[in-house]
Amino acid sequence: MGKIKLLCVTGNCYPPKSGGEQAIFNAYKQIQDEVELHLFVICRDINEIDVLRTVLKDAHIYPYIRKRERFDVALGISKRLCNFIFRIGRVPQADKRRFLDVSFNLPERFDFYKELNSYIERQGIDIVQFEFIDWIFGRQGVIGNCKSVFVHHEIMHIADLPRLPKNRTVDDWLIYSIKKNREIIALNSYDAIITLSEDDKVRLMNAGVSVPIYPSFAQVSPLQFSPKQYNGTGDLVFIGPESHIPNKNGLLWFLENVWPQVLHNRPSTHLYVVGRWHEKTIELISSRHSNIVFLGFVDNLYENIRNRIVIVPIREGSGLRMKILDAINSGVPFVSCKVGAEGLKLENGVHGYITDDAAVFSRYVYELQINPAKCVQFVDNSIKHIASEFSNQQFVKSRLECYKSVLGGRSNA
Repeated sequence: MGKIKLLCVTGNCYPPKSGGEQAIFNAYKQIQDEVELHLFVICRDINEIDVLRTVLKDAHIYPYIRKRERFDVALGISKRLCNFIFRIGRVPQADKRRFLDVSFNLPERFDFYKELNSYIERQGIDIVQFEFIDWIFGRQGVIGNCKSVFVHHEIMHIADLPRLPKNRTVDDWLIYSIKKNREIIALNSYDAIITLSEDDKVRLMNAGVSVPIYPSFAQVSPLQFSPKQYNGTGDLVFIGPESHIPNKNGLLWFLENVWPQVLHNRPSTHLYVVGRWHEKTIELISSRHSNIVFLGFVDNLYENIRNRIVIVPIREGSGLRMKILDAINSGVPFVSCKVGAEGLKLENGVHGYITDDAAVFSRYVYELQINPAKCVQFVDNSIKHIASEFSNQQFVKSRLECYKSVLGGRSNA
């Protein structure tokens, strides 16, 4: 029996524009030699995947050209009209939350599922894999005997819980509970779930997910440096786009609670923000805080974070934060909140600094600014830790364990 035929439904993930896309692309690179990898790539132009074909030479790449149909236009108009009515009617925020997203971002497009199922049948696909919350209901569109796997990058009911208003009403809690139930029901429709950490596996089991769950961490690009090359400037860098809510909330928390003391300790410090942020947000932050530089999306992440200190003030959500892996991979030290460091088995004071206390956070930053030897030590310890606990071989093993189990222990010979 030949290799497992794995079909991954994805957008164009190359070049990666976010931590999530980086995790997906690097996973494909690692497993393309171990399975017969098929990618069902959703794009608007077939030319978008030309570069992807050159870097994933062993993968079978099928472009699904998504056309902007009348349905898309009508849906966009209806959403804008709804927001307009809310605004002119001065509908309170609490009442807006009653407006449930019935589709839960489900891409309900008959033509897409028709083409997907046709490809599955033609190629004799063994397993179809969906990733990210936008595709959590993808299994419902797959017919036949093909097995299904969902890679859950972030548990939504865990991320949503701290965002409930402090004076939440019964309606607020009802909406949250309904969305949580739908998340669990959708996950239980798959043959297996892959999480990015052991912590998330436990959370899903406690929440009622009854199908097998396999922890399998994310991957970053190979190391590009020697730890001793670190020559700290004392400046900080935050990695992440505004579109991911934990990023925005985390950066705003840092600026309000930590940044003033950082500047007091070392007035020349600059904070560089990597990732796309809205112009209005940039203007607002720049009007309130000094020495903040927004770099936008960068082609070479390493060149923009080397010799700096990565901050990971993420205080909500789940999954595994590529920010810390990016820091370690680029040979720079980090200061993180506990959620930001979750899933990597990192120890405070050994691999980096980890705290949820704003005053301690600023003190940790200053210690790294004035102690280059400590920075080199942290980087060296972190590299050895990641190489030991999160090697490429262990990643491939964890994924194959899931796929073979789903197929009833089938050999990959």
